[in-house]
Amino acid sequence: SSVTDLALWHVNFASPRVGGPALANALATMTPFNNSHPNTYARGLRIKSHRGVRTIGHDGLWPGYKTSFVRIPDHDAAVICISNDATSDPHDLAFQVVDALIEGKPGVHAVPPMPDITALPGRYLNRDTGATVDVAINHAGRVTATTHGVTFTSIPTPDGGLATSRGSGDFIMHLRSNDTLDVERDAGMRETLHRVANGAKLPADLPGRYSNPDT
Repeated sequence: SSVTDLALWHVNFASPRVGGPALANALATMTPFNNSHPNTYARGLRIKSHRGVRTIGHDGLWPGYKTSFVRIPDHDAAVICISNDATSDPHDLAFQVVDALIEGKPGVHAVPPMPDITALPGRYLNRDTGATVDVAINHAGRVTATTHGVTFTSIPTPDGGLATSRGSGDFIMHLRSNDTLDVERDAGMRETLHRVANGAKLPADLPGRYSNPDT
């Protein structure tokens, strides 16, 4: 698509011509998970509160391209960023513009302070499931987390945690001690991970071929 096309699509939400109001409302309707915890992904649109302001949008990724499209309905604004630079971060750039647009407006919350991250970097392991979270600080001084092979930057939360700033899934982490990381994922699922000691290695006899008759 193009910036112009997406700008027209933004206008269509405020003055629906394609699909009418029913489509615009349906796309932003959130259906809770089976455990009644809210699902912020709605029908393919990510609906989140950013500094107390409702945002609706989605990021895109295709070989050679990265995009971010964020609508701010209460302020009648949208930010559209399309990049063909693999080193860029359109989501982060888009939300820098969002911050500039809403700064000083009534009801906008202050940016939460960054918690102490001195002891945070490292690899953490869920001893029951084998899931890992790798926490690091990148060249820009941002805290990143890698889980399921995907790395994302994080932003501070009002309660002293760090949350994913993007994606289709929720992820909030709190360092409870130097060795324990509490994580809340989608549907309010919580888990405790323990720091993996520096220099830890996989078993020497791990390489080989494994099969499971069910898969």
